[in-house]
This record gives sequence, structure tokens and C-alpha cells, in this order.
Amino acid sequence: MKLKGWHTSIDMVDWIVTKASHRLDSSSDYTTSLELENKATAEDHVAEDEDNGSEL
Repeated sequence: MKLKGWHTSIDMVDWIVTKASHRLDSSSDYTTSLELENKATAEDHVAEDEDNGSEL
């Protein structure tokens, strides 16, 4: 996902959507909320199996 219209330091980052929530209210307003994670940060973390400590 690429964000546009934000400060340059934010626009230049690749983002992963970790959660998307949608809401339609009684006045027909549609709102989407996103929780984002910095893609570079996510790639730095390796998932591990908690039972035996091996990488997934």
C-alpha cells in the first residue's frame, strides 16, 4: 500500500495493512479505518514456533 498526501518520510515507506475496519452510519457515511505496519520492520521479524523455537 502506498500512502499519498502525507509527510515525505511517511509517503516513502511501504506499508502492510494489518487490519481494515469499515463502518456505515445512519447518515450514509462510509468510513474505513486502517492499521498499518511498516513493511521493512515486518520483514525484520521472523515468526517462530513457540513450541520448539524453530522458524516458521
